[in-house]
Amino acid sequence: SYIGGLIGGGLFLYFVDMQDWQFALIILLICVLIMSLPAFMLWSNLFQNLQPQGTSRPSLKYAFSNQTVLYGILFVVISQIGTRLVLAMMIPFLVDQGLDLKKLGLLAAGGGTMTALCAVFLSGIIIRYINVKKVFLCVLLLESLSYTALYFSPQFSSAITGSIEALYILCSLLSAAKFVVLY
Repeated sequence: SYIGGLIGGGLFLYFVDMQDWQFALIILLICVLIMSLPAFMLWSNLFQNLQPQGTSRPSLKYAFSNQTVLYGILFVVISQIGTRLVLAMMIPFLVDQGLDLKKLGLLAAGGGTMTALCAVFLSGIIIRYINVKKVFLCVLLLESLSYTALYFSPQFSSAITGSIEALYILCSLLSAAKFVVLY
């Protein structure tokens, strides 16, 4: 999914600014086709080697009857709603702040996606050594502070060059870390 975000979110905007949206869509289509080839090969091999293992079958009914699983899913969904709403509005916000598509594409690909990928690895390591609840509360606090700073950033962005871009990168990092900590 991070490669998809890198290509679809970042490079697409870059190519729209460099050429036009039709060219960017063609590049996106070619990337989707090329990256789907391994999945098609796996899919065809999967059914050739499929043999029944035993009588146990996974069941959503069984999973949802487990109260711990149900609370876990509910907690993840509620926790991610706010984050996803903010992330959905981030690119339009950056456009309103004057960033052109080329800069947005590079920021989304390099700053957003690559930073998020690093955060996934780092947060995975951190939760091995620090209590997950403490890490979650820390990430939640930092995320709240970064969104508050983002709210006030248009007033100070002319005084601090690159502040909105840095906040976007920080929000991407914290969003990815929160996702790992939740799971």
